[in-house]
Amino acid sequence: MKNKCIYGLLVGAMMAGACPVWGETVVGETVSPSDSIKLVVVSDNDALYYKVVKGSTSIVEKSALGITTSVGDFSTGLSEPSFTERLVDDSYSLPSGKRSRYDNTYKEATVSCNKDGHTVQFIFRVYDDGVAYRYAILGSGDISVYAENSECLPVRQEKVYSQQYTKNNQALYEENDTEFMACELYTPLPLLVHTGSDYLLLTEAMVNGNYCGSSLFVNEETKAYGYRLVGNVAATLPLYTPWRVLMVGSLESIAESVILENLNDKTTLTNLSWVKPGRAVWNFGGEDFHSDYLSMSSIRKYIDWAKQQGWEYFTLDKCWEQNGVSLKEVVDYASSKSVGVFVWVNQNSLPSDESAMASMVQNWKAQGVKGLKVDFWESDDQAMMKKYDLLLKVTAEKQLLLNLHACTKPTGLRRTWPHLLTSEAVLENTVFTTFPDIHNINSAIIRGAIGSTDYVPVDFADKNGCIHQKTTAAHQLALSVVFESGVQHIGDAPENIEYSIARDFLKTVPAAWDDTRCLEAVPDEYVSMVRCKGNEWYFASLTHDARTVSVPLSFLSSGERYNAYIYKDGECPSEIQFEWKENLTSKDTVSIDLLKHGGTAVLFSTSSQLLPKPILMKYEAEADGNTIPFGVPVKTDTDSLCSGGKYVASIGNGRSITFNDVKVPESGTYAMTVYYMSDSPCTAYVKMNGNMDSWQEVSFVGTGGTSGGNLAHKTIWVDLDHTISNTVEIGNNSEYGPNIDRITLSKYADGTTDIETPESTEPVGKVYALDKHIVIEQSSSTDYWVYNSLGQILKEGSFDGGRASLSVDEKGVYLVKVHTEDKVFTKKVLIGQ
Repeated sequence: MKNKCIYGLLVGAMMAGACPVWGETVVGETVSPSDSIKLVVVSDNDALYYKVVKGSTSIVEKSALGITTSVGDFSTGLSEPSFTERLVDDSYSLPSGKRSRYDNTYKEATVSCNKDGHTVQFIFRVYDDGVAYRYAILGSGDISVYAENSECLPVRQEKVYSQQYTKNNQALYEENDTEFMACELYTPLPLLVHTGSDYLLLTEAMVNGNYCGSSLFVNEETKAYGYRLVGNVAATLPLYTPWRVLMVGSLESIAESVILENLNDKTTLTNLSWVKPGRAVWNFGGEDFHSDYLSMSSIRKYIDWAKQQGWEYFTLDKCWEQNGVSLKEVVDYASSKSVGVFVWVNQNSLPSDESAMASMVQNWKAQGVKGLKVDFWESDDQAMMKKYDLLLKVTAEKQLLLNLHACTKPTGLRRTWPHLLTSEAVLENTVFTTFPDIHNINSAIIRGAIGSTDYVPVDFADKNGCIHQKTTAAHQLALSVVFESGVQHIGDAPENIEYSIARDFLKTVPAAWDDTRCLEAVPDEYVSMVRCKGNEWYFASLTHDARTVSVPLSFLSSGERYNAYIYKDGECPSEIQFEWKENLTSKDTVSIDLLKHGGTAVLFSTSSQLLPKPILMKYEAEADGNTIPFGVPVKTDTDSLCSGGKYVASIGNGRSITFNDVKVPESGTYAMTVYYMSDSPCTAYVKMNGNMDSWQEVSFVGTGGTSGGNLAHKTIWVDLDHTISNTVEIGNNSEYGPNIDRITLSKYADGTTDIETPESTEPVGKVYALDKHIVIEQSSSTDYWVYNSLGQILKEGSFDGGRASLSVDEKGVYLVKVHTEDKVFTKKVLIGQ
């Protein structure tokens, strides 16, 4: 600390290391633990100001401090301030977040002043990645806060990124003209400023019911950003205000920052074993917000999907009570599948009385609910902050997890309340897939910097298979890593992920991390994040323009050898390609090509068996080796979104396309996905190897047009033989069918299992699928056994001949073993969607 001194007429100094301007008194200065950031506090005409310097560069010039209250105006008349400082190391752990271990080392400087019989403290914390300050007014009795004189005057503003004001914090993060910002009266926090050499992110921390939230405005006189309180504040002394936070440094360091959590009080909860982050299915978004998302058939489908994927939660979303959904039935079914349930709640239905709220929360707890998704807060005034406090307290006592929507921005409260796993406060991905890809990039950088984000990543298509084209499929997959969320809602319908090459990656992606690093970031352009869980590292990158991302692997453990499971952009936006690399070390670099609006997601693991290496075979409709009859044209895709840039049009009315020379590595059942376009609903038959027994009639939804911008996908199951060159014929004998871009094949189930006995003989009679039934038709007495594809017996019985119809609960591959007329055979049956 420098001694206080008064200088004469010396004009033009910008920082305390140089000479102050006329009348300034240097009250004190302190530096961050690694000496990277310096805070200077000065007094001028009995008012306090601060400056921030990074290295030798001034970041924030002389900016006002002060607060106006009912017990005094502590913006002026502050004579003889005293300055003290201390070094603090207060590290801790949390069950979710950017990291599991939080390093909380900082310098704390306190400036104390007396005025009108009251002591006010200006408390500063200086970190290696930023500065924060707040006010403490000591004493006892009541106090009202009228305004703050808290300001931030950046030395330079080359670019500014912010949201437009909305009451639910759902707006695009965009670059704003600095002249326009000078006219803004209500600018939501956070706000990002590019100062030229560094970045400055303004926000606030530890906002609770003792105060209110704030927005920013520009002071017409000083041109500095000021904090405008949302409504009035009535409190009791001593009063501690929220922290005014300035994250300072590279964009990478800001994206990694945990300064908001560090600024909050440590939790008083002693048992956190019930705070379990996890992945969740979300039928509200997956079903495209159609009303039938609340049907029990839809609910069961999504719970089953969570079970299949190994995801921990299902969210029963809005209006479930008004639509007569039985919570007990939902929770009981989910519990039978080892899936926890979050229930949606409108905060307006929550009482403000603690006893009444506790009773309501206990009722949900008693029914087996694991967490609440509480929506429609839409205010940052003190009354609403008190309601947040009450909900946090009551749900902690009842051990229910929390997810907040249409809510205030995160301010680091999960340190105090670790069961607050995530918040929305963003224009999320699934609901707004028509917005620009740069919003994803900017949200990851700016919104992600301040806390857990319920962004609802991964939305490949609508529930009918119509593909979203604003970003690539790999970009959507990358969102699951780029955004940290203690409850990571995967936003798509099961049908769009089940046969995707990315399905197994999504089974493993964590919801809580041990470490987070931002490798590169530029607003509007790209962002690359790497996150660690145990000994696995997950890398993801988003881009606006096509580029090659080079990933130095220095984050990997030295001396270990890793394998890379790479999911990247394919030849067109709707295609994800898989690449495998092995024997990688921390000295290596991996380069990956990204398409425009593209992305990539990579898992680095020491295990070569952590994920299956997917085999996906692609066959273009327009390929020269296919049989395309006269009158069926090959067209160039004017939207440039079809694979290979072309598609086959106008099949049907007796004309078909035949994919020839379709080869597979092993015989068995494959998921065949047809990529198509159609301006109206239509049907087509699919026939394998000219065999009428393989005939399937497939329905295709209308996609709104016939070119690549209207691309959709439809998956069916087919049996293929690895010993021959298979053929796949698609056509319609009497009407027009869809335009065809391509087909892809991925292995679904093995062709044989240990159920199929060596003495199997040729089948007699019929065994086939009809809707969700297995039908056995035999002329004589028959014994049967039904197995799933894992060899587990599901049904067995006998009948005297005729027809037996056996219902099954789920789609999939079933094996039916039949004993009749001294013959034993096994028949595979496919129960489809």
